[in-house]
Amino acid sequence: AAVTVDLNAQTYTAGSASGHITGVGSVVGSSVGGDVFTPLFNAAATYTNPASTLNTINVAAAPSACSVTLVAPEALTCSGISDTFSDIQNVVGSNLGGTITGNASPSVLTGGNTGTTSFYLNGGADTILGSATATNWVSFQNQTLSGVNINLNTGNYSGFNSGTMFHVSSVTGSVTGG
Repeated sequence: AAVTVDLNAQTYTAGSASGHITGVGSVVGSSVGGDVFTPLFNAAATYTNPASTLNTINVAAAPSACSVTLVAPEALTCSGISDTFSDIQNVVGSNLGGTITGNASPSVLTGGNTGTTSFYLNGGADTILGSATATNWVSFQNQTLSGVNINLNTGNYSGFNSGTMFHVSSVTGSVTGG
């Protein structure tokens, strides 16, 4: 079964089992994928997963804006603390904003409820979920293989890959044009 590990709240769930954990700084996810990992916000942590399928890092409760990158080496920086992780496909960003950098794989990237979240896309067929109560900015500037066509009415984009974005207030196109 997929697991949910919240090092900040010191809890876990795995299928029908759940409990409390303390003193954990390194987590290995389940072999089936679909895991959700919430890191510590006051000490470094490491998350690895043997199943690289639909795993999520969740920093919504972070006490500050965070920077999350899915480009290797995958990393998270919040409140001056840096974490490392691997085989993460989806991100729930800090409720206080920050940056989320996607990779070439399909991802669901979710911004915070307040502040400004900047999404940097790198060719993945991504779904961008901004918040209607925050400022959300999407950049295709790192996408160098082709131009990007963006339909602001539907939120769909296409080019090297296709995806969808919701509640985005500003977009920067690719360096190759569209």
